[in-house]
Amino acid sequence: MSVPAIVVLGLALLVIAIYKSDLWLPVLAKLDSKGIEKTEAMRITSPDSIVDVVVMEVSAGATTGTAFKAYIVPVGLAAKEGTEIFVADQVVGLNLVWTKAKSLDIGYESARIFAFTNFWQSRDVEKFKYVIEIWLSPKR
Repeated sequence: MSVPAIVVLGLALLVIAIYKSDLWLPVLAKLDSKGIEKTEAMRITSPDSIVDVVVMEVSAGATTGTAFKAYIVPVGLAAKEGTEIFVADQVVGLNLVWTKAKSLDIGYESARIFAFTNFWQSRDVEKFKYVIEIWLSPKR
């Protein structure tokens, strides 16, 4: 066997070993330029299939807790930083439910909520005429 063939075989075995050992999993998470890990935790399409609510889990490392950010986006599109409808940490029992086409319920058992808006609209969806009501529903 020639040297290049041995190198190729060695690399192939290394890739298989990494894949089988789950060392590749961190690659699936999105890291921003500051090393903050952002993972899409949930995506639920509205009953009229016009928008999605997207929940991102955000972690800055082992010494910090996990934050949750919720966004509303046109179906299938990615969430954009700065357009959050809900931002919280120390969240227990997060449950988002479309109660009807233009009404979203954000349920939780407990949370520290840093940002929340009770409506959403966008130039990209019916030029601001498609308005969604957003409700907070603490479950005690």
